[in-house]
Amino acid sequence: MLQVIFLGTAGSLPTPDRSLPAILVNREGELLLFDCGEGTQRQMMIARTGMMRLSHIFLTHLHADHILGIPGLLETMAFQGREDPLVIAGPPRTARMVSILNGLGCCARDFEVRALELKPGDAVRMNGYTVKAI
Repeated sequence: MLQVIFLGTAGSLPTPDRSLPAILVNREGELLLFDCGEGTQRQMMIARTGMMRLSHIFLTHLHADHILGIPGLLETMAFQGREDPLVIAGPPRTARMVSILNGLGCCARDFEVRALELKPGDAVRMNGYTVKAI
């Protein structure tokens, strides 16, 4: 089963009814997040999607409105006792951004956050499917 949940569709500016960019894909229980604007963790709570099964965050680009929800999401997962690694995949400079994010926050994380930089045409092979950068 494939479920697509639009957590945020407001573009650069949130509105009272729309949050910043974030789309969650639930494929047979595996969660993939595409972009992570501010407030994504709250939207996940409202939608009751959970976040501990999140395996990857795919970033379309590194503008602030697509990434500033990551620090809060990481902290919430740490507070909830996450241990599984998380991959943040995106365009060139994603590794630098992940390095900076790993230095933020007051909570020591017991899980690894890995960076994966993708160029157009690169593919991430998952369990039974592929996510392709375009």
